[in-house]
Order: sequence, then structure tokens, then C-alpha cells
Amino acid sequence: MAAPLDEAADRALMIGDPTRFIVTVQVRARAHRPVPTGPPLVLTACPVRLGPRVARAQAALRLHDGAPCAEAEAIPVRVPTEIQAAFEAERPFWRAYPEETE
Repeated sequence: MAAPLDEAADRALMIGDPTRFIVTVQVRARAHRPVPTGPPLVLTACPVRLGPRVARAQAALRLHDGAPCAEAEAIPVRVPTEIQAAFEAERPFWRAYPEETE
């Protein structure tokens, strides 16, 4: 449950700058109820703070009717430029997909 919340929180911080390279140093997740594996779920996230080095974002996982399953707060940091160079070959495979509408 924590992995999709963390990923969504980090992706929310990339809005406006898809080349922003961050890694999570802390994530706190809280479960509200068991997360079902059958029905569709809704995963949302929003940036809370975006500083020059450290950021904060929140994410929530809900049932389709809006009932909360889990929530998380992630604290990522920017990866130093000299370390980012080692990941350039993977960059073409990182992308966020637009929301599908029914």
C-alpha cells in the first residue's frame, strides 16, 4: 500500500517540471481499512511544499465511492546533479500517464 502512495506523492512534485529528480527519504503511511484487490481504486496526490532541496507531498488511496483506504505523507529530496548523470539512460522510460476518463 505504501509504494503507490509514495510514487504518487513524488509524481505530484514533478508537476511543472517533469525533469525534477527526487528520491523519498521518508514516507509515513496510515491505513484506514483493508485495501481490496478487486474493485477499482482512486489514487490522488498533491504537493504540500517544494523547497530548493527538500519537499513534502500527500497522497490518498480511496475506494471508487470516496471512502478512504490509506493516506501517506512523503518527504523527498532533490538528487544532486552529479548523481543524476548516472540515471540519464533511464530517463526516457520515466513518464506519467494522463488520467483516463470513462
